[in-house]
Amino acid sequence: MVSVLAANLVSTFIECTLYGIFLILAFTSIGLLSRRKKQALGLRCNTSRLRLWPHRLALVFALIKSPLIAANILMLLTNTVHWVIAMHRIFLAVINHETREQATAYVNNLSEGLEVGRTALLFVDMLVGDLIITYRTWLVWKRDYRVLIFPCITIAGLIASGVGFLHEFKALGPDGSVFVRALGEWILGYCVSTLATNMYSTGA
Repeated sequence: MVSVLAANLVSTFIECTLYGIFLILAFTSIGLLSRRKKQALGLRCNTSRLRLWPHRLALVFALIKSPLIAANILMLLTNTVHWVIAMHRIFLAVINHETREQATAYVNNLSEGLEVGRTALLFVDMLVGDLIITYRTWLVWKRDYRVLIFPCITIAGLIASGVGFLHEFKALGPDGSVFVRALGEWILGYCVSTLATNMYSTGA
């Protein structure tokens, strides 16, 4: 049977790999969206106007006002902080504890501040992702507000269940488990809500 500490080390390695892939995709997406936005504004990077700071700032504000670019930047920030916290916790577990039992107890403590913060960042990231896929569906349907009725319900469910399981996480003691029934019900509601949003937006 795989120990909790070993499982966390493996998951940290996998997270590093996936985070690297995410960075490449995020910067590519931001670059392509920025280029399209600049073309829509009729600007080019090599124009003499963009060499002036006021015009550069105007371009930056115009790019940030784009919902897709702003969401990409926000997801990049939340994923980066999430990854940093994951690395920090695993280093604290391995370096700051003399025995395997102490390191395992630290990793298992779901109510620890950094772990709650990491989970909160995951919640924010999922929420932003659901909002963006709903926004894209709205654009595809030529800004028809009727297509937003179902996603609004599922996103409200996502927010409610996310706040609920974050509260339960914080209320868990050092010996708490993710398999506690009260926590499991919130997590199930969270997963069902985001799955329903994604299935609806993909199939619409």
